[in-house]
Amino acid sequence: MVGTSRRTVPDELRVLAGRQPHGIMTLAAADGAGIAAEEMARWVRSGVLVRVFRGTYVLAEVWDAASSEARHVLRGAAHVVALEGRSVVSHTTAAAFHGLPLLAPPPESVHLARRHEGQGRSGRGFVVHETYGEGAEHVEPRDDGSRSAAGMVWAVLPVLAALGVAELHGWVAGVTALDAALHRRLTTVDEARGWLERLPRRPRLRLLRRVVDAADPLCESPLESQVRLLLLGLGYRVVAQHVLRTRAGEFVARVDFWLPDLGVVVEADGAVKYVRVDGSADHAAVRSERRRHQAIEALGHPVVRVEQHDLSIPEAVRQRIRSAATRAGR
Repeated sequence: MVGTSRRTVPDELRVLAGRQPHGIMTLAAADGAGIAAEEMARWVRSGVLVRVFRGTYVLAEVWDAASSEARHVLRGAAHVVALEGRSVVSHTTAAAFHGLPLLAPPPESVHLARRHEGQGRSGRGFVVHETYGEGAEHVEPRDDGSRSAAGMVWAVLPVLAALGVAELHGWVAGVTALDAALHRRLTTVDEARGWLERLPRRPRLRLLRRVVDAADPLCESPLESQVRLLLLGLGYRVVAQHVLRTRAGEFVARVDFWLPDLGVVVEADGAVKYVRVDGSADHAAVRSERRRHQAIEALGHPVVRVEQHDLSIPEAVRQRIRSAATRAGR
């Protein structure tokens, strides 16, 4: 798909790309700009353009710079354009579109949902699901802030994207995506419950209800969501984003998770918090976190830190929490 060399982008092509939603160019749009299909094909061969889907193209420099999630969004947008707006991106593709976390790399196939009644279908590199019904579409704002849908690429609503992640990838992935949507105020629990009432025949409806019941807008990262679900699965009562104070009422820390029955603090310990933007170690952040840790434990509350690799060994986490509870005198 990608050419072996990269050449300077002609001005007329850059102007055309800048006028298209997500930079997705079509042969029809090119023709309208006076660019022949043969010229587009030549630019693909020379490495200036990348053919994303049937009759749709992006600048190779955009494709090369894109992450796996961004490429997945581009493929989804290209399918929507090629299908002339009859479908919208959905499920994991819509989650990537909205910037919701995915716990695994995006799938090879893009997922879409029909805008109107009709059977779902699949083809090479895409799956089209049945419609969610009226009101399911998210309209991407224009640069001027207006909500005009003309010429724009549509996705299903963030709440439906999160539920779609659950349909395809299960409870933990779905809760993680919905937590993020709630935390960013892209949806509400009431909206999610409302959609469940409207979708009585949706696949895995029982699972979707569990996802909505378990969602929590207080979780601030995918790791926090997964740690919370691990703790709930171990049977603990969990309070997220709990504030600890001294007996005099002075603020000490806001912790990821507080286990009130045990007097134990659990922190989701992602390595990213100790790394600068340039990838170097942030020693100041490490020292600050060490002081915070000591202040929490000085209150008599042991801290258990859970990292990404701990998620696969829940019984080991349970043992560490039990040891911490013993130190807390519980």
